[in-house]
Amino acid sequence: MTVIFTDLSTGPIDTWKWTFGDGNTLNYSNPPSEISNTYQNLGTYTVQLSVRDENTTQYYTETKTNYITVNSSTPPAAEFSGSPTSGGFPLTVNFTDLSGGNVTGWSWTFGDGGTSTAKNPSYTYQYVGSYTVSLTASGPSGTDMETKTNYIVVANPPGPTAAFSGSPTSGNKPLTVNFTDSSTGNIAAWSWAFGDSGTSAQQNPSHTYQSAGYYTNCI
Repeated sequence: MTVIFTDLSTGPIDTWKWTFGDGNTLNYSNPPSEISNTYQNLGTYTVQLSVRDENTTQYYTETKTNYITVNSSTPPAAEFSGSPTSGGFPLTVNFTDLSGGNVTGWSWTFGDGGTSTAKNPSYTYQYVGSYTVSLTASGPSGTDMETKTNYIVVANPPGPTAAFSGSPTSGNKPLTVNFTDSSTGNIAAWSWAFGDSGTSAQQNPSHTYQSAGYYTNCI
């Protein structure tokens, strides 16, 4: 732990002597207004500053007993969540670090060979399967790992369910009808048959009926 000390002494001074309680000392005849000392070990430390009047050899001392306390940092306790944890591929999962303690580094493995060192990564699974995810949280006091077995489940996307509407559905010839696809599921292509031998591969086509009659449509 590095501590910045500020000299608040007053009067005519020509010498400053710092004792930091850990064996380190500093002597100055023209010091900066702020100095620092790095404590390497756990413990409680008494700090002392002695200053000398420039006109005499007498020192005046300020002592602060048990002034600095150096504690151990809290070790990491790895924890995380992901959302969503299931769905059709490709599935993008947003992971959130929930680790406790003093954490300064993150190492993720996503179960399919993918990795990340971000704190809160997003990751896309490209293939069907169940994936075990691990997070290793690291800090000054050590490391900790959290593993969630078969945490992410990636399935085939649901098949399409065809549905559509048209407007208008009746009128005098020639009648132009605007068709709207309302199908659900994972859809890659559309094939329309308008009942008069007309067809289309558009998602939302328009079709003009030239002859009177009743027509059955399908998508």
